[in-house]
Amino acid sequence: MQTKIGLCLAASLAFVSCSGPGGEEATHEDLASPQVSPTAAPGVAFRFSYDYSLDDGMISKVQEAHAAACEKLGVARCRITGLRYQIDDEDRVSGMLQVKLDPRIARQFGKQATATVEQNDGKLVTAEFNGEDVGSQISTTQERQADLRARITEIERRLASLNAGDREATQLQAQLEQLRRELSEGRAQIAGGQQRLANTPMTFNYFGEGGIAGFDENPIEQSWRLMVESFVVMVSVLLKVIGALLPWAILLALLMLLWRSRPMLAVRSWWRRRMGNTDEQESGT
Repeated sequence: MQTKIGLCLAASLAFVSCSGPGGEEATHEDLASPQVSPTAAPGVAFRFSYDYSLDDGMISKVQEAHAAACEKLGVARCRITGLRYQIDDEDRVSGMLQVKLDPRIARQFGKQATATVEQNDGKLVTAEFNGEDVGSQISTTQERQADLRARITEIERRLASLNAGDREATQLQAQLEQLRRELSEGRAQIAGGQQRLANTPMTFNYFGEGGIAGFDENPIEQSWRLMVESFVVMVSVLLKVIGALLPWAILLALLMLLWRSRPMLAVRSWWRRRMGNTDEQESGT
């Protein structure tokens, strides 16, 4: 069974005081991480994610401070698994840091990271925490492993009493190989689950003055660019249409001018007279 535990905090909530059950006000530190510890949720593998808003010039400083805090803990308790610092074509600054932590210190590390941001005139915009019930998955797999081992033992006992070339022995041998593959896959699943329980991923996203947390781009600037691009496309299409029709329009105008010109009027008058004379001759005849 998989349990998802999610929590999103809006930027405004990060600075609004609220009363708890005992009438005490919740502090920003309380909002910086979930009120859940590994001992309170055994078997749950958590993932932490924080979005921060900072001045452009402070992002690299805070990012380095968070990385240094992780390195100070040692690789047994904290490891850096990803880092990015970017200045895009619009001069927007952003950054990202990913670490894996000992679950017992993850909550406190997140609080300290947020405190570092606030000390550098930044603020927490969003905090998200997701948990998956990996312990139940491990227990289910372990039960399946016990059943597989019992079936393998039974098949091995039966094979010992059969000749290698017997049809039944061949079938049992195929079943035995399949069960051993399933047993090996189960061991890998258990090891992977235990690894997830032993390491808590945490991601820090840093957004500068030109960016908005949760958006890859500033939506206002993006909308303006889309409007300009749409206008350019519209003008481009209009010019292509004009370019395609204009030669024909010019040709039609020239033909009209030629049709109404004095020489053409004279030709037309002469033609009418000739046609009229021809009609009279035919009538007289």
